[in-house]
Amino acid sequence: MTNHLIHSLRSLRLGLALIFTLLMAATSLAEDVINIEAMGQTINKETTWENCSVNIIGNGTVTFSRRIYIRGSVTLNLGAQTTLDAQNGIGVHDGHSLTITGEGNLNTRSGSSNENSPLGGSKGNGIANAGSITILGGNITAINTGSLSYYFGAAIGGAELGSG
Repeated sequence: MTNHLIHSLRSLRLGLALIFTLLMAATSLAEDVINIEAMGQTINKETTWENCSVNIIGNGTVTFSRRIYIRGSVTLNLGAQTTLDAQNGIGVHDGHSLTITGEGNLNTRSGSSNENSPLGGSKGNGIANAGSITILGGNITAINTGSLSYYFGAAIGGAELGSG
């Protein structure tokens, strides 16, 4: 009877260890989900999205007046009746990735900098090389809007002296 009890306890301990391991793996694979309802608002602060999915939902426009930065791997889902207006662009730097999906609109501009890319590298922050940008959906408009009559950054890709 004692051997049977010891064997049962070992099996139970092994089972609990397996369950704990599976729970930890599921937790580390889960990514954060950020839902932003587009209803005419303007967000006036620098924003960083890191290792998450960002869903633009609703029936309107959300405007970011400062640059949005992507860290790690981010998926941006543009809802069908929405517009994300990034007035100072979206910085996707070397080593980071952005995947854009959905049916909505993304309007992104370089802001007052002639060196930044509207979608990609940020020369002003010393990270001119763009990371991975994958466009699987949405209507994307990327415009250089610096104060000079010429621009150094690509509309989508690297900033001045950058690649991507």
